Amino acid sequence: MAYKWGSPPQSRTVAFYHRRVGELVQEKLKASGLTWEEAVFRNDLELTREDLQALEDEDLAHVAGVYDPDDWYQIDERAARFKPLLNDEYGRDFLAELLGYVDLPSQQGSPYTMSKWTAQPGDMWWTVPYSVLTDDEYTLTSGPLRPGSTTLPHKKGTYLTTRGRLTLDEYNAACRDFTPAICEEPYRFLDDAWVRGHADTPLADELYCIDQRGSVLEGRGAGVTRAEMDEIRAKRAAT
Repeated sequence: MAYKWGSPPQSRTVAFYHRRVGELVQEKLKASGLTWEEAVFRNDLELTREDLQALEDEDLAHVAGVYDPDDWYQIDERAARFKPLLNDEYGRDFLAELLGYVDLPSQQGSPYTMSKWTAQPGDMWWTVPYSVLTDDEYTLTSGPLRPGSTTLPHKKGTYLTTRGRLTLDEYNAACRDFTPAICEEPYRFLDDAWVRGHADTPLADELYCIDQRGSVLEGRGAGVTRAEMDEIRAKRAAT
């Protein structure tokens, strides 16, 4: 599959969604009997809200225990006034990414600059200086949060999870009650810097085994080598 931004998705959830959208478009195109050039401007062949809802129902929902759809789908009345600005020219010149590839024109600097973590001249926008955390000067706010609005219908169904279908309240409660094994003692504060100096210890081996559960590397621990991984891949490709 060709990706719009030139590189594959960075998560399995996004990859799943992109793949299923592509497959659904191909199914509609094949059923129509038209060529791509003939079908591309046909409104009756566009994906519908029902199509996208069906795709969402196929994938597992992911929340962190405090999810409220209104936080994501409702727009503050003050921000809604700027909707007419959301055109191609504004996006080209003024919009910046908070999450993504940091590749918008407005985020590119001089070729002589470099981002902190990559060899690229792009920069993430962060309009609040960290100095406010030490009671430094900061500007006035635009006031308290106000109710928002949306043109989308509220979700009434359940969420597909590894425990079956749950309501939003049930799902949030289950997430709050769950703690990943690597976030519990004694693994809680073992980061990559610690692993680099302790890769041959039993504790590092336990940490790796937790992450390897359910994979082809299960039980191999921290000592698995690149040659062993290549051997595993070769055997999988041959079957």
